[in-house]
Amino acid sequence: MQYIGFAPEKRALKGSRLQVKDIISHISRVHITPDTPNLTVVQYARVVALLLLGGTMCPDSSGNLVLLLYLAKLEDIVAARNYSWGSAVLIFLYRELCNASEKGKAAIGGALQLVQIWVWSRIIPLCPGLGVPRVHMGQHSIDNNVCSQQHHMVRCGTGILTPNWRLICPLIFYAIVEMHHPERVLRQFGMMQNIPDQTDTRDMSLHKITRSSRTGTDWVLQHILYITR
Repeated sequence: MQYIGFAPEKRALKGSRLQVKDIISHISRVHITPDTPNLTVVQYARVVALLLLGGTMCPDSSGNLVLLLYLAKLEDIVAARNYSWGSAVLIFLYRELCNASEKGKAAIGGALQLVQIWVWSRIIPLCPGLGVPRVHMGQHSIDNNVCSQQHHMVRCGTGILTPNWRLICPLIFYAIVEMHHPERVLRQFGMMQNIPDQTDTRDMSLHKITRSSRTGTDWVLQHILYITR
């Protein structure tokens, strides 16, 4: 495949998904040096980004397969940094959490490490201890600090990203559309929480839209009402 620099074996492909172990195997065989051709470097970067997207940021419930559709967003590896990948992670996780709450569901995907960190920061008894003797750490040892110092400074100090965090809008990622409602969790932003308005259920039909049997669908046109909202 021209985008990633190698052609996976048929056994490694499951529809539009590729086995993680084959991606890792390819990465381990490629050695980037100052003399490596630029095309090889770009292809290598795409493979690493694909593994990051499909294996950590937006993994499906299979646990060992990566969606190849992400390659379309990595064609221009430089322009790819302009996409709101953080929003994509949230959208994918929101939908997986919704699906997992349904009766009969036994698997879940998404960046569950975010859920774990959220739980640790709010349900202290579930938070593991650091396991480091305080005599060596002194004042730097904080049992329940699961938030990085850099993130804490942005969140509580500069406030640079706060306006974006409080934006009420639809988040869109291919077939998935999820509404972002930070006004319902204002305490997470250090604000006073009023009684939230009644939940708007008009967008619940969006949960029935999936990529299954929708090859070739232009999702921009499909979700144009939410893109222009």
